[in-house]
Amino acid sequence: MHMVVLDRNGNPCVIQVRDVLLMMTMKHGPEFVTGEGSYRLPITAAQLLQAFESYGFEQVDRNVIANLNKAVSFDPMARKLYYDEEGANRGGLYATVSGANSYKVSHLIRESESEKQDYYAAAKSGESRGCCSWSEMSLPA
Repeated sequence: MHMVVLDRNGNPCVIQVRDVLLMMTMKHGPEFVTGEGSYRLPITAAQLLQAFESYGFEQVDRNVIANLNKAVSFDPMARKLYYDEEGANRGGLYATVSGANSYKVSHLIRESESEKQDYYAAAKSGESRGCCSWSEMSLPA
């Protein structure tokens, strides 16, 4: 098993659990000693983000670092990032997103089917929604 840890300089690295010789409890958290050196777990938000951002994690709220590679949708009104297709409808797993960090997840905004149908109906009636004209839209049959 792999562990993402921090080296003596605070840089993230990955070690194998099978290479750990000693585990010691210290005031700054557990320390893992291998034949190559000593390592510690990231414990602050800044350390966690530094250690995991290369795996797709982003800080989306003050106390939330979320894996954006696994997120499936974002509700901009509720400012919730969902991890399953049914999350928004059934109260599934979600992460809160601050207004300042909404831009990081805006690509995950999904309109509901009823919102899409409202747009299509408005387009057919000639109502402007500010994006394009009826002739520019391709609508489902």
